[in-house]
This record gives sequence, structure tokens and C-alpha cells, in this order.
Amino acid sequence: MRSILFSIINHTWFEISIMTLIIGNVAFMAIQQDDQSQALTNASKQANYFFSAAFIIEAALKISAMGYSAYWNNDWNKLDFLVVFSSTLDFALDYLPSDSSSLSFAPLITKMIRIFRVLRIIKLVKRIEGLHRLISTILFSLPSLINVSSLVFLSYYIFSILASFLFHDITF
Repeated sequence: MRSILFSIINHTWFEISIMTLIIGNVAFMAIQQDDQSQALTNASKQANYFFSAAFIIEAALKISAMGYSAYWNNDWNKLDFLVVFSSTLDFALDYLPSDSSSLSFAPLITKMIRIFRVLRIIKLVKRIEGLHRLISTILFSLPSLINVSSLVFLSYYIFSILASFLFHDITF
């Protein structure tokens, strides 16, 4: 059974269907507005249920096929699971009673958790090889950029102190 699931999750059509679901999910998130109609709100909510269920099924298939330890050894799978977990937490917070005074912070937390749904677009990075290499290169060069940025900040700081001592007599 595990070998069948492994062949399913590594099949090209499975990858293409997941990419299509990601693009559809991002499209539904992009059409949301603050003053949207109730029909659009309901359609968006139903689409979120559908896409989240599909991603939960994807995570369950991958855990079943790869095994728990092999699934968690891949950093991309950790990101996928974070998105799936945030979606299920969002559903759980939606069904809490809104009149409870002890849960007055729930709408704020729900909005913060919904931000994690945007991370689904990052799942496309691992499937597009050129973009994956570009992101890997940026992440590889990030420590050097931090060192250069701190050096530039230090020089700006030194010159600002020097300028304040040299030009403190000048008035506009």
C-alpha cells in the first residue's frame, strides 16, 4: 500500500494537480475585498474549505507514503504542514462562539492565521526548478548580505555622529 501511495505522490499528474490547486487558491484569495458581497464571502469560504481539504489530503498522502520521519526531514514538507495546520486552526477558530468574553481576541488571531494561507504560493517554488535555484541562491547569500548591511549601517552611524559634531553650529 505504501509503495502505491509513494508512486501516486511522485507522479507528474499529482504534482500538476497540486500546482493547479495552489494557483486556484491564490486566485480566490486575490479576489477578496473588504466591502465584498455576502455571496462572494460565502463562495470564498467554500473555496477555502475545498482547497484546505485538498491540501490536508495531500499532507496525509505524503505522510502515509513517505513515513513520518522521512516527511519531517524535508524542509518543504514542514512548510506545507505549517500551512495545513494554520488552515485547520483557522477552521477551529471560526467555529468558536463569538460572544464569549474570554475569546475576544479570536478575530485578531484568525486574521493573523489567515496570513499563513499566502504561504501556499511558496509551495510553487519547490516545483519550478529555476525558481527553486534562484531562491536557494538568495538564501545562500543572505548571511553575506547581512554582514555587508551591518557594515554599511555602521558607517552611516559613524558619519551621522561625525556630522552632528561638525555641523551643530549651523542653523537654517
